[in-house]
Amino acid sequence: MANHEFRELLGLYIAKGLDPAQKKRLADLLQDPANESLLEEEMRESFFEQGMLTEASDETVDKVMEALQPRLSGGAGTKKVFSIIRWAVAAAVLLVVAGMGWWFVRGRHGDQAVVAGGRAAAAGSTTAILPARKGAAILRLANGQEIHIDSAAPGVIARQGNVEIVKGSNGEISYRGGGPDMGEAGRGSPDKGKDRGESLNTVEAGYNEVITIKGQVLTLTLPDGTVASLNTASSLRYPLVFHNGEREITMTGEVHFRVAHNEKMPFRVQVRGLEIEDIGTEFDINAYEDEPVMRTTLVEGSVRIKKGQTRTLLQPGEEATVLPGKDAIKVSRADMDLNLAWYKGTFSYRHANIPMVMREFARWYNIEVRYEKGVAPAATFTGDMGRDLTLNEALDGLKKIGINYRIDENKYLTILP
Repeated sequence: MANHEFRELLGLYIAKGLDPAQKKRLADLLQDPANESLLEEEMRESFFEQGMLTEASDETVDKVMEALQPRLSGGAGTKKVFSIIRWAVAAAVLLVVAGMGWWFVRGRHGDQAVVAGGRAAAAGSTTAILPARKGAAILRLANGQEIHIDSAAPGVIARQGNVEIVKGSNGEISYRGGGPDMGEAGRGSPDKGKDRGESLNTVEAGYNEVITIKGQVLTLTLPDGTVASLNTASSLRYPLVFHNGEREITMTGEVHFRVAHNEKMPFRVQVRGLEIEDIGTEFDINAYEDEPVMRTTLVEGSVRIKKGQTRTLLQPGEEATVLPGKDAIKVSRADMDLNLAWYKGTFSYRHANIPMVMREFARWYNIEVRYEKGVAPAATFTGDMGRDLTLNEALDGLKKIGINYRIDENKYLTILP
């Protein structure tokens, strides 16, 4: 059972009830004995960390359960659903008492629900600030020319020697041509395109770079067939043609890779003194300079990670974290839903403080965040929210869990006490 699916169903259940199909799915999950320990572990992790170990009073929980009773009746597995939901309600009551917030908001096209604790908040008004644009970035060619991808029409947007750069209908970028040295994606004759003004040797010696600023994301297929998805405020620099038996690129920010494996040509990523080498792999690297750690999360395959004289090997479902300026690499089990949330289209937080949430909002909505005196950065939040929301919609969800704010000049978001 996916933890994310459980959290979603549970959030909707407590907040507004499930439709019949969702209720049956939750009941089915709870009927499986193999899931019971996982469910309890998930609820304890979500609700009882941060020192909240005292149970809510039975009287308080009974009042909440009385209100929920009509939605808990009927269908197979109802008794167990009632038991588990009561357990979760007790945890949610603790969050309210503690002034924290457990919240859940889906995308603007789906159901929305919030279960939150905390004081009421007043919000300023603003015109709609849209979420990050897909297929938006700057492409810098080997000759220094810059192309704004979102302004270019679909089709061939640039030619460098015998290599064509193509924009797809959804804004994705790919390379074609270039001959055998390009790797698995190489196609075409070495002589193709020589009449376009650049020799093949010139192209082989050059690098391309894609840059997403705040409020932009891009999917790029590299010359070897590797797919790289760039989060906001990120960049990727790579040779136009991979050759000499290696594939080495550099990056900033956050990038999700699905590597076209080639045993004869290792694929290496360099970022802030960290080296990640693919061994048939899908992985995510988060290395924003304003985040406290650099994090590599392995989805499948394996990767070697090197920092200074320290080396380690990751297995699927593991993460490696490195503190800036340090060589020590810490390997642990990863919260895959959390670490890959951006790639799957959600904001996801587990006991995140206000600055952590706002750093991500700043990059996604291309805004600047300020704090007035008296804001309590230690307050933490847990939940999931769709990334397709406008800033107004996202803040409306956060307002329900006690975040006060003001927006100035449609650019500056000020967090108020």
